[in-house]
Amino acid sequence: MNATTSSAPCARRGFSLIEVLIVLGVMAIVAGLAIPVMSRTITRTRVAETRNELVALRTAIENYFSDVGEFPPSFVDLEQNESKATGWAGPYATPLISSTSAGDVSLESDAWGQAYVVEVIDISQVVVRSIGPDATDGTSDDITQVIDVTFLRREHSLSELNLLNAAITAAIASGTSGKNPFSSGVKDVISTLVSLSYLPKQSDDQLYYDGWGDLYVEDPEGVSPVVRLKSVHLDPLGAADNSGSSGNGDSGGNSGAGGGRKNGKGWAWGKWK
Repeated sequence: MNATTSSAPCARRGFSLIEVLIVLGVMAIVAGLAIPVMSRTITRTRVAETRNELVALRTAIENYFSDVGEFPPSFVDLEQNESKATGWAGPYATPLISSTSAGDVSLESDAWGQAYVVEVIDISQVVVRSIGPDATDGTSDDITQVIDVTFLRREHSLSELNLLNAAITAAIASGTSGKNPFSSGVKDVISTLVSLSYLPKQSDDQLYYDGWGDLYVEDPEGVSPVVRLKSVHLDPLGAADNSGSSGNGDSGGNSGAGGGRKNGKGWAWGKWK
C-alpha cells in the first residue's frame, strides 16, 4: 500500500495592531526630524538667493545711475526703458529665478515672492530691503542692501572739472596780451569756452552743473577774473560732501531728496515711485 503525503498550506501571519502603531510612530518621529531640517535648508537657500539678487540690484542701479544720471523710477526700468530715459543702455538686471522661489519671479520681489522695501536715505543713498523669512519689516532677519552713488557723482564732477579747467587754462594762455577774458559768472565763462571751441559744441548748460546737480563755482569763490572752477561738494583733495542740495543750481536749491533736475540737466535726484 502506497502512502500518500500531502502538505497543508502555510498560514500567513498579518501585522498586529501594536506593530502597525510602532511603525507609524517611527515614521512620525523621522518626519518630525526631517521637516525642520528641510525647512531650514529652504530658508537658507532663499536667504542666499535674496542676498545675491540684492547685490545684483545694487550693481544694476549704480550702472543705471552712471548712464542716466539719476535713480531709476522703478525696478522695471532696470529691465526696459519704460520711462524713456536719455542715456539708458540696459537691460541692467534680470529677475531672480530659482526652483525654491515662491510667487512670481520679479526684480521687485525677493525669493519668498515678497515685495522689496525701498527707503530713501539722502540724495545719494537708498536702501533696498527684503522683509525676510518672517515676512515682517524691521525685524532681525531683514536682508538689507545700501546703494550709495556718491562715488559716481564724484567721478562725474572730477571728470567734468578737469575738462572745464583745462579749457579755461588754454583760453587764458592764448588770450590777447595774456589778458584773462573771464570776468563774468560761471555760465558766461562756460558759454564763452564753447563759443571759442575750447569745449565741445554741445548744449553748454549740460556743463554748468556738478554731479549733485548744483552749479559749479569760481575757485576761489567770488574772485574775478575766473581762473578755475570747482564743485562745492568736493574738498581740495577731491573728497565728496554728500550733504548738499539737488535742487536749483543757481540758488543752491532745495536740500534733501525732493529737489528737481534743473530742467533735466545735470545729475540730480530722481525719486523712486
